[in-house]
Amino acid sequence: DFYQMAAFFGATAFDSVDTRKPAKILADKRYSKANLVTLLQPNMERVIFDKSRATVFPEDYVYSDAAPGETVVPRFIEWSESTKTKVKTSNRRNLREQFADWMASPQNPRFAAAISNRLWKKFFGLAVKEPVTDLDVLEDASNPELLKLIAQLMKDVNFDLREFQRVVLNSKAYQRQSSTTPAEGEPFHFPGPLLRRMTAEQVWDSVMLLTLGSEVDQWKTDHAPAMERLVFPFDITHDRKDIEKEREKIFSFADSILAERNISKENTSSGGRGLFMQTGESKKRQRNSDWLRASELPQPMPPTHFLRIAGQSARDLADDGSTEGGITESLAFMNGNITDRLMSESMVLDDLQQIKKTPEKITYLYKAFFSRTPTDQEIELCMKGLKKGLEPSDIVWALLNSREFIFIQ
Repeated sequence: DFYQMAAFFGATAFDSVDTRKPAKILADKRYSKANLVTLLQPNMERVIFDKSRATVFPEDYVYSDAAPGETVVPRFIEWSESTKTKVKTSNRRNLREQFADWMASPQNPRFAAAISNRLWKKFFGLAVKEPVTDLDVLEDASNPELLKLIAQLMKDVNFDLREFQRVVLNSKAYQRQSSTTPAEGEPFHFPGPLLRRMTAEQVWDSVMLLTLGSEVDQWKTDHAPAMERLVFPFDITHDRKDIEKEREKIFSFADSILAERNISKENTSSGGRGLFMQTGESKKRQRNSDWLRASELPQPMPPTHFLRIAGQSARDLADDGSTEGGITESLAFMNGNITDRLMSESMVLDDLQQIKKTPEKITYLYKAFFSRTPTDQEIELCMKGLKKGLEPSDIVWALLNSREFIFIQ
């Protein structure tokens, strides 16, 4: 199965063009040859069809279904006779297109189920079919009818993930009170989402919102590799002579990069590195590179960062993030830098200064941390603490370290 799947890509090769000559042809007073070499490099390399290439079984292949060195015939994975899809091998040039069409087809017996099963786990804390990486036998799901239903829903919305989420999130099943995790081996009929801890990224973003307020969304970074940002949004010729006809289109794209990065052309005409090899310009526009949404930070963060302590994936394996928690995480909540920042310099403390009455201050904090108003008993408890000498920042500490804050209700 592995080699038959790989055979769809067996007739491909990597074509690279020496960009020095086309760069020399294009260069003028506006952009130097050195800059254009860098700009053209990721745009003049491509995957092409090579009829002389094909996937073959390795020399140490020991199974009885094929001989070592034999050419592999492309074939889609099948789960039953009803899932057979014929591959047209007469024109090997379009094998990759056939693979892409099959992979994302509504008739693919696993594509819609795989997506909907993973999204269901995001919402409910438990997939209909566990583990999500094994969908060989759909009947082994905890509720095969439910898995079939959500897979059909994914097809009905034409794989529109937003629409799929809208339907599921408006269901009674999702909006019911959270339930406890069932014992291993016990059937689970999804009476409601599982009570579970927020992910590291969700915790971090929640704290950032409490610290910076809506201002947190004003600070953006770009951690895409520098070469990725240079990819043209259009096709260009690979002919070194004809490329001169596309000079203005290429230069217009280069101008757009300058405008985006706020770099003057004077900084690019000499030295060869001004336009495309500069680093740090985005950092100059950042207020503080440590206090941003998780999606704006490098991934993964260093092991000592709160995100990693709270279970952020190290990206060594797929799906290896954790919500288990531990002593180190508890200590980070109790006296780490995020707690110090939240208790000393944060949006919630600034807002408290504008509120006169103490009960209203307490209500504001509960709404900020828990999205609910406090009970009379909670207000009374906080009032007693404040009268005994506690500060509002101490209530902030208590709410941050509560189970209600870190768990998804």
